[in-house]
Amino acid sequence: MATACAMPQGGGTFEIALVLDNTGSMGEHTSSGDTKIQAAKNAALALIKQLNAPGAAPMASFSVVPFTTSVNVGAGFQTASWMDTGGASSIHWQNYDRPSGASWIPGSRFDLLSGMGATWGGCVEERPDPYLVTDDRADPGKPDTLFVPYLWPDEGDVQGDGAPQLPSRNGNGQTDGNGNGWGNGNGWGNGWGNGNGWGNSNSNSNSYCAANWQNASTGMNNYLYDFGGVCTATDDAYEAADVADAISQGSGATKICKYKGATGVLSSVASNGPNYNCIQTPLMTLTQDTQALTARINSMNAGGDTNLLPGFMWGWRTISPNGPFGDQAIAPKSYTSPGNTKAIVFMTDGFNNWASNPNYAYKSEYNALGYYVDNRLQGYGGATYPTPSGGTSYNGSTNANNWRQQMDAALLAACANAKAAGVIVYTVGFSIPSDPIDSEGLALLRSCATDSTHAFIAQDGNALVSAFGQIGVGLGKIKLSK
Repeated sequence: MATACAMPQGGGTFEIALVLDNTGSMGEHTSSGDTKIQAAKNAALALIKQLNAPGAAPMASFSVVPFTTSVNVGAGFQTASWMDTGGASSIHWQNYDRPSGASWIPGSRFDLLSGMGATWGGCVEERPDPYLVTDDRADPGKPDTLFVPYLWPDEGDVQGDGAPQLPSRNGNGQTDGNGNGWGNGNGWGNGWGNGNGWGNSNSNSNSYCAANWQNASTGMNNYLYDFGGVCTATDDAYEAADVADAISQGSGATKICKYKGATGVLSSVASNGPNYNCIQTPLMTLTQDTQALTARINSMNAGGDTNLLPGFMWGWRTISPNGPFGDQAIAPKSYTSPGNTKAIVFMTDGFNNWASNPNYAYKSEYNALGYYVDNRLQGYGGATYPTPSGGTSYNGSTNANNWRQQMDAALLAACANAKAAGVIVYTVGFSIPSDPIDSEGLALLRSCATDSTHAFIAQDGNALVSAFGQIGVGLGKIKLSK
């Protein structure tokens, strides 16, 4: 029988993943006077100090996982063995066409980035099933266990309808950067010039230059001209493949030729481009370095939408012996290591969000789960993986009516798998009166936690710090009971 007693130095240890919401709503102020993101920083730093008191032997190793719609693993891991550097995963080319006989066929998304002179921001997509909600070890022999770099595709310039076309409004007097024109939208005129710009005689909002491309496209992130790069005319292999693509249908979305040789593309996570909406602050793997932890937590900023699954999964991966970080200075111990406790502290101020875009062929914004039409969540929200409320009729193709239920069901499945592996899960809902988490979101957090005693709700900054303090007390009791 376990009894509560003081442990000698070197007794029970902890591996704790601090998974912290960095979404835009975290910039709001609470009744305590501080912003939610500042309150989260205060709470996390207080927990670190509580368990690793200055001058005492540290009780815990901590990781920090900031999240929004994605998680940034750190650009320094670009060549890691667990990254899909060879384009082998089944989702690597899901939104791109690489037609046979084309003049340039990249080997990975890193080639696309290099082709347009951009750098990778460090974010990744989540793995496809059956690895979406598991911590299975990355294995090059099983390509779907590898991690695909986040790269928001340049979205098509025109609404695809199965026929090659150029973006046009008014239809008359269109000219390229050299003054060469094309007529009423039924065909090309004298051809495009040097690609430096085009406008029209009616001064519409359409413009293209080396740095940006703006037009009437229905996409959310359009940063390349679809006939730029090494694309030629309308009848090349890339164009033919894009026209034949069941989703793009000639919109230009899948054409990889536009990435090769493009210039002026921004790598910023805050600007239209391949890293758009990639969270800026990278995760930190397990460490006992309080100064480094403090710096990383204090670097967090509020911005972006909420996608809970990547945050939870990367929190789990930082403490999993099967995760990618076994070669770090502090490697996660095995699940059966004597006296060691693994815990996730999962804090959010909201609930899952995935912006729809009904007028665009891909139907949504891009995030770590791709687009709606990629159907990465089609197995969730049914009888096998129900929603927190027990709903079982939401599986199948992801759409504007079921995306949240599918996202919630996938997170709940991930929580169940982590708990089954022996991880203690604490959830903290930061639900302030002026911006509360709805009942469905609160139910999700309660279901994700180890049990009701591990689920906390905080309504202001002081209450958030208190919740983290109670978690520290609970972990301390675990140490005493070992």
